[in-house]
Amino acid sequence: EVGRGDLLCVFSAGAYGMAMASNYNAMCRPPEILVQADRARIIRRRETVDDLIAPEREACDLKVGAGPPVGPNQGGVSHGEPGAWGTQDSSS
Repeated sequence: EVGRGDLLCVFSAGAYGMAMASNYNAMCRPPEILVQADRARIIRRRETVDDLIAPEREACDLKVGAGPPVGPNQGGVSHGEPGAWGTQDSSS
């Protein structure tokens, strides 16, 4: 019988292994443990909530200007280069 605190080894998880893991439903990925003989070590750490939201946090750091696209940057995201939205570009 398996109880709380017991260690459980799953030898094959098919599509549920790390190769097909995702953050669907905002679930953090579990750690990967390598077991060899009587030794076990973490080879991929458990993801944290900070890991999960890092890409969204980075997207919030982008600056979007107020005007229409001008010059070579037609995407509308300002990275400070000439011609980006919200920047002054007298050469256009």
